[in-house]
Amino acid sequence: MNAITRDAFDTEFRSFLSTFELDVDLATVTAEDNLFDQGVLDSFSVLRVIALVERLRGEPVDLEHAGIESFASISTIYESFIVS
Repeated sequence: MNAITRDAFDTEFRSFLSTFELDVDLATVTAEDNLFDQGVLDSFSVLRVIALVERLRGEPVDLEHAGIESFASISTIYESFIVS
């Protein structure tokens, strides 16, 4: 698994999110905010997030053990998939 710091992940993830057509100012979204409640992610965009996480990890995500709550916030994604 590739190692990436929390700050580097946050930067990479925000850059990735900036490619989405969002009605949300990403600068106002904290690492702890619920990305679904903030309108940043929906169930379809999670598929794109999984692809990003797999690229950053350098290995596939075990989807049998990944629930939608694993994608709730930037911090949760980092803790669930990058440092797990």
